[in-house]
Amino acid sequence: MEGGAGQLNTELVIPRRARQTRRVWAISVIAFAAVASCFQGVASAAESSDRRALIVVRSHSELLPRLFPGQLRQISADTFSIDVALAAATVTLAEIKADPGTVWAEFDTPMYSSMAPQPPLPNTPNDPQVPNQFALTKIGASGAWARTHGSASIRVAVLDSGVDLSHPDLVGKVDVIPGCGLDPSAQDDRKHGTEVSGIIAANTDNNLDMAGIGWDTRILSVRVLTSGIGSAADVAAGVRCAADNGAKILNLSLQGAFSQSVADAIVYAQSKGALIVAAAGNAVGYGIDPTVPQFPANQAGVMGTASTDSNDELAYYSYRGPWVDIAAPGDYVTALAPGGGTTVVRGTSFSAPYVAGAAALVAAAFPGITADGIKRRLELSATPIAGTGTNFLHGRLQIDAALAAPIGGYWTASALGNVTPFADYGLHGNAPNPLVKPIVGGASTPTKLGYWLVASDGGIFSFGDAQFHGSAGGIKLNKPIVGMAATPTGNGYWLVASDGGVFSYGDAAFFGSTGAITLNKPIVGMSGTPTGNGYWLVASDGGMFAFGGAQFFGSMGAVVLNKPVVGMAASATGNGYWLVASDGGVFSFGDATFLGSTGDISLNQPVVAMKSTPSGNGYWMVAADGGVFSFGDAAFFGASPRISTANSIVALIV
Repeated sequence: MEGGAGQLNTELVIPRRARQTRRVWAISVIAFAAVASCFQGVASAAESSDRRALIVVRSHSELLPRLFPGQLRQISADTFSIDVALAAATVTLAEIKADPGTVWAEFDTPMYSSMAPQPPLPNTPNDPQVPNQFALTKIGASGAWARTHGSASIRVAVLDSGVDLSHPDLVGKVDVIPGCGLDPSAQDDRKHGTEVSGIIAANTDNNLDMAGIGWDTRILSVRVLTSGIGSAADVAAGVRCAADNGAKILNLSLQGAFSQSVADAIVYAQSKGALIVAAAGNAVGYGIDPTVPQFPANQAGVMGTASTDSNDELAYYSYRGPWVDIAAPGDYVTALAPGGGTTVVRGTSFSAPYVAGAAALVAAAFPGITADGIKRRLELSATPIAGTGTNFLHGRLQIDAALAAPIGGYWTASALGNVTPFADYGLHGNAPNPLVKPIVGGASTPTKLGYWLVASDGGIFSFGDAQFHGSAGGIKLNKPIVGMAATPTGNGYWLVASDGGVFSYGDAAFFGSTGAITLNKPIVGMSGTPTGNGYWLVASDGGMFAFGGAQFFGSMGAVVLNKPVVGMAASATGNGYWLVASDGGVFSFGDATFLGSTGDISLNQPVVAMKSTPSGNGYWMVAADGGVFSFGDAAFFGASPRISTANSIVALIV
């Protein structure tokens, strides 16, 4: 079967449903009218009629006006633009080019005004205290502000002593919710909450007082302390209320004895997608051991924050140890003073808001990013300073680096359409339930801000910035859909059925299929070339079929496998590929390097899919129970919890 793959590429192959109507279009009006009718029928079944494309053609044929009635616009004596359905555009263009009367034909392309590129965002605020805010320089705030000023849709909940709502540098930046905390409308009676809030979100570039980290970030004030003291019950209630009201980040500049009610509230807030940042605590007093883990900074998933000074040295009073996640400036830093103006403060209470404010910038820069993804960015980008690994785990906060780091992550998708995001990748939606047919695959957009899911009946579900280009959901299929691949532009995708039938949408061109071939084993997956000029199909026996610009580099079709092949991934160059079997065995061809497998490991559940890294120097595999296995430069970002046997993981989306 593999030898036949090369021959299948020697001519344009029309999908099975259009095969009987294929003719060289210039032979007769009747012949091409049949093809045009077929194209239009496919388009209407595949996508809404308002998704169109323009083909510009120079032709000496007199048939054009008759073949495209109402779709033709004359540009010159022999040059025309043709309005066609987007789904049929690539095939139509190929047919037009094949006509002897065609001089040239091309897709219409956009043109842009020659305006200068947009300048970076302002990153040097004019607030008078900025020269004294050494912390902003230390953490790279200016570089971060060139990327983002934050977002008013991102709220940081400050669980503290309240906020001076009338402070000129906080006016318009603070939200209060009646019933959320202890009388949130009350003025800050301890100044502590105002100081914390100013570091996070003081009005910036307003020629007044100081700059906050988040120019556009908002504060949700949740008062849980009175005169600097509060109860665990009040803190727990405040944490839950903040999470229920959409706070993405919660700042807890407080410490105390372990409380189950607070611990449970933190877990609840985390389940709602919130990141908790907490002060590591101040070890003030004779005989106090500064390495003893403090609550709540030592709780799982909480970003405990130590205090450093202008020389990147750990403040003498700061609690410390590998249980502390990160360090940030907090010793003699500028803060807002209740009643107006600024003051200078010190303590881990003021390190935490730098981390919370930085987290809000990351959340704004990467829409939909999970709390774990924010935490990971801040930790991995932190600058190693003295004490890293011992006094605190990940170094000193470096927000510009956190925003500049390459995007990384993946999604897993289950049979019922539940999507789980990891690292920088955000959750943009799940498939509606109940589904008519189960989800069998998925693909991401180039921005990683959206994805598609495909069901076995060819139904397509698009989320985030992924656009719907059509589906096979309304077509009677010979065999079920088993996978999909997106084009490099993100403006189209292919679906593949188990008989090798291929359905193309948007700017995804149809290059051929195995739909008319008797296969030894069913097709189980597909992968597009890096340029989108072709694709491969893989069968469960490891047979490979190459179409368009995709080259054949080898297969397992003649080898007796221990377990069936379940998926494939292309190398970054398109000059090779990997196949993966259900036991995690990996087979590499072309320039795809073997980097490891789980073939000799006893798996709890079979492997169901694989994806390669952007560099092509690594790959991931995912099992039906959500276990993820990473090799080469593929980073492990986490595994999916198994939901149920009927809702097994079916796809890995990168």
